Amino acid sequence: MQTEIEKIQRIINIFKTSKATIRPHFIVVGASGAGKSYTVQQLTAQANLNYLEVNAAQLTKEGTSGNSLSKALTPLLTCGNKMTVCFVDEFDKLFISGNSNSQLAHETTNGVQNEFLKVLESNIASVYGDYGKYVNASVDNVLFVFAGAFNGEQSISLDLLRDFGVKTEFLGPGRVSL
Repeated sequence: MQTEIEKIQRIINIFKTSKATIRPHFIVVGASGAGKSYTVQQLTAQANLNYLEVNAAQLTKEGTSGNSLSKALTPLLTCGNKMTVCFVDEFDKLFISGNSNSQLAHETTNGVQNEFLKVLESNIASVYGDYGKYVNASVDNVLFVFAGAFNGEQSISLDLLRDFGVKTEFLGPGRVSL
């Protein structure tokens, strides 16, 4: 039986061996401090791929003051055509189900989710370039790994992720628990 780390390694290897023609985006679930980012970063380094980390808790909807997805993904411009693993930490903060956030917070986090979906379904992302102008960055060579604690749930299923509000497109080949 494969360990959770071997599952992550296998997915990264599929991405690498396919030369990014297969991009099995997935979710890593685990308690804060469980080593989600460290594990993915180490496995990415072993595979000799670029690594980019984005903190989803800091993202704001495009057009709202703050750190938009287009700004967070700007480092992709320096990756060129090299295959990259983009680790999206605190992804669970985009899902407010069961929290006491306001309707405005829901609208904002839902907007960020939709912006991510556009990126996943495309081969380019509009990112913040020089002099405040938006430019296109390639994402057809990027594997997105979404991670979060999801309220500390110990045994989280795909159905529970959907109950949290995770859209099906984010689930990819599933989830890995650390």
